[in-house]
Amino acid sequence: MELLREPERGLCEHWARAFALSPLRAARPGVSEALAPLIVSLCETLALALAGDGVTSERPVPGAASLRELEKSVSFIGASQAGSGVSGFDVAASMLALRDVLVDAAPTQHELLRELFEWLVVLVLASFADASGVVVRERMSEHLERGTPVVLLAPRIPAVLLVGAPDARMLDSIFGRAAVLVVTQDAPVIIVDATGLEDPNASGVLDGLRRFAGHDKIAGAVEIVAVGLADEHASMWRGVIHGAGARLHRAPRFREAFEHALARVGKALVPIEDDGT
Repeated sequence: MELLREPERGLCEHWARAFALSPLRAARPGVSEALAPLIVSLCETLALALAGDGVTSERPVPGAASLRELEKSVSFIGASQAGSGVSGFDVAASMLALRDVLVDAAPTQHELLRELFEWLVVLVLASFADASGVVVRERMSEHLERGTPVVLLAPRIPAVLLVGAPDARMLDSIFGRAAVLVVTQDAPVIIVDATGLEDPNASGVLDGLRRFAGHDKIAGAVEIVAVGLADEHASMWRGVIHGAGARLHRAPRFREAFEHALARVGKALVPIEDDGT
């Protein structure tokens, strides 16, 4: 198809017009400009796929060897637009607009193009959805990493309140913030609240905990007071922490953990008498 061989000369303009008129696309500025270079690149790959190798007469259908590079290009378009502000409707509209332009240019290949683009639209949306899921998980991980509380409860008593399902990399960052507090406060103790963890015995959690307990400023110098551990979790944490050279104290509730930590720095909670006034 001659129109595909030099898409910059006419086809891209026809595609942009068809895309602008598509009822599927969202009315946002800049989307056509963002997608146009990808469509031009796709057209070059599509031309090769439709031309075949000149030897076989394999029909370009899903799974055909002649479509492998084309499918890769389509998947790249979907994945590259995830998180860019372009919607799945825009991505689908871009493919269907290209189909309509090609059908107008080569009506004798209408059936072939219809079947081919039906598969390409499914493929681009699947790729877009998969990549969007990855983007969402990465953003949630960033929020969890930055938002996990690492606080100073009292002078020389830092605490980490773990939540969700952090992986080892996130815990390295979180515990790194905690280690700074330990060093700057000359803390002999740190409270680690595991109540909010999805699974305190997850491999990522234990790996991060092992590295923290083995830190040269923690091992042999700082007691880790753990809160919110069931018996089966406590045994694993004890093995990891002791194996790294640190000490573990298990507290059933946060109040008991805080009282224990206060005792380690020579302080205590004193109830205030109510005189009735």
